[in-house]
Amino acid sequence: MATWLLVIIVVMSFMSSWHNLNFAEKKITNRANKFDKQAYYQLVHFLGGECQCSEYVVEYLVRRRPTPNTFEKVVIYEDRKNFKSKLEASGYRVELQTYEDLEKEDSPSGIPLLVIANPSGGVLYEGGYSNKLINPFTEFQDLVKLEEVKKIKREIASMPAYGCAVSEKYKKWIDPLSLKYGEVR
Repeated sequence: MATWLLVIIVVMSFMSSWHNLNFAEKKITNRANKFDKQAYYQLVHFLGGECQCSEYVVEYLVRRRPTPNTFEKVVIYEDRKNFKSKLEASGYRVELQTYEDLEKEDSPSGIPLLVIANPSGGVLYEGGYSNKLINPFTEFQDLVKLEEVKKIKREIASMPAYGCAVSEKYKKWIDPLSLKYGEVR
């Protein structure tokens, strides 16, 4: 009986930790010229096609529509829930990526991730959408962060980017029993 209780506690501990890691690692910020020059500030949303947190972000983005006088793009890794069509119908630029694309050194380790860059392409914010885990009731702060960046015109503090792991390293570390992510290479 004690063995089963211990097994259940260990499994539940792993499951509860899946969305409590902060994936804002400044990997994108550290790469020079990550974004092309644009006429406006840039909001880039990195989402995952099998991530529930990303689904909440998509629902929010579809409701609010692209921000005027801002270059806004959504990058989706493995679009298994067909987020692309909803987002494009709402006016967003969408770029599809595969998990193999995540092998690049400057790819996000977890999603959803928000990146804000100035018109010359310099990243001024890389982090989350809220100080809490994303859920259907999240008060998204992306536009607040955009206004803050525009006002001070330099890098600002990040909120934690809680969500789903997309890098193989994190998947193995978070889910050694392959309960959430399945067999990791």
